[in-house]
Amino acid sequence: SNWDNLGTNSSFNSHLILTGGTKFEISNSLTFLPNLLISKTLSNPTRIDLIGYFDFQNKFKFGLGFRNNESILGVFQIKINHQYLIGYSVDYISNGLNTNYLMSHELNFQYVGEDIRETEKLSCPMF
Repeated sequence: SNWDNLGTNSSFNSHLILTGGTKFEISNSLTFLPNLLISKTLSNPTRIDLIGYFDFQNKFKFGLGFRNNESILGVFQIKINHQYLIGYSVDYISNGLNTNYLMSHELNFQYVGEDIRETEKLSCPMF
């Protein structure tokens, strides 16, 4: 069965991920958000992403980052409303090891199911 493949001899890899960030308000309309992500699988080297985002009026976000001295990241996002966000990111390979491709592109669409604002209070249905 598939369950027999789990364990220390498994072909499935465990992923360990540590992430963190903070928020600095530069002005009423501009915020800086640095973010660090450290990812490790047992069969691959540790991956470290360091990205800094600038958020303008909580509507537009753009940022630059680095991944393990091997690539440069660029991100742009537009917040349509409180539930929808569209983004584009590019990853430029800068170490010259892979000559087959130098860039990867990603489009993303984010949907948040509940529109909960800070002023709203949620009650527990148990009480």
